[in-house]
Amino acid sequence: MVGTIAGICPNVLYPTVAYSLIPQATTSDTQVFMFGTDSNGYAVAPIGKTRIYRSLNDIPDFPMQPGRDYLPEGATAIRIPNNRTQVPPLYWLGIAQPSDIDATHQPALFPEASRLLIAVLAVKTFAESAGRNPDLAATMLRRLGDPWTPGVPGDFARWCVTWKTAFQGGGGLGAVSGLRLALTAQFIS
Repeated sequence: MVGTIAGICPNVLYPTVAYSLIPQATTSDTQVFMFGTDSNGYAVAPIGKTRIYRSLNDIPDFPMQPGRDYLPEGATAIRIPNNRTQVPPLYWLGIAQPSDIDATHQPALFPEASRLLIAVLAVKTFAESAGRNPDLAATMLRRLGDPWTPGVPGDFARWCVTWKTAFQGGGGLGAVSGLRLALTAQFIS
């Protein structure tokens, strides 16, 4: 669900924290910068649009330009092109997959009523698996609407409009905002 939202309106998922808490990209050679690691030690691979900044003063108006100032290096890093170097630190705003959504943690979409989308998607996926219940899967597909069923308005499209309006400056994904996220270096951009 987070990946779909990030592909349609990523700005609603950006963290709403003080810029001083924005994570720094790490480097060992001033040419390749990593987005950091998660609590399990895996490289952070932001989803959606990630913006890179040379200083905290550049945020949010003056991001580095992809293709000119940096090149993506897979999903977990960027490279400064033409054998140039960049004096650290670099800061990034992006959307990292929340690491703490499981059976014992609540989903973190806001407002809380939008979390129903997670359940609808789960029912659809379960009903589709091994052809368990094609009628139920079709019902959930219609309920979700766009982008799963193009041209069919549904709950997802309605929530996208809500998120775009209510969270223009970010904050729609609670699990990756605030001090807790900053301390674990798992930010969204």
